[in-house]
Amino acid sequence: MSPSIDLIPEELVYPSGTTAEEVRERNTAAMASSQDLAFAAALDQQGIDFGLELFVEGFTPEAEEAGVGDQLQPGDRILRAAWRADHRH
Repeated sequence: MSPSIDLIPEELVYPSGTTAEEVRERNTAAMASSQDLAFAAALDQQGIDFGLELFVEGFTPEAEEAGVGDQLQPGDRILRAAWRADHRH
């Protein structure tokens, strides 16, 4: 074991039943999102106004079990969000 390497269970990165194609799709979406956020940060640093829209991509199995799909659907545009400090996991 190396003190410079963090280990986490594979199931946290690749949940059981995840296909290689699903992993590629998630990685591609994560890269695109990361690039968009970097671009937005650069515009913000330069004082350039920009718009940002968020859309529902999908749900975790836990979110589906909690009934999130009753209120949101993939493709929905997020108009606003609020953080609830009392939310427990």
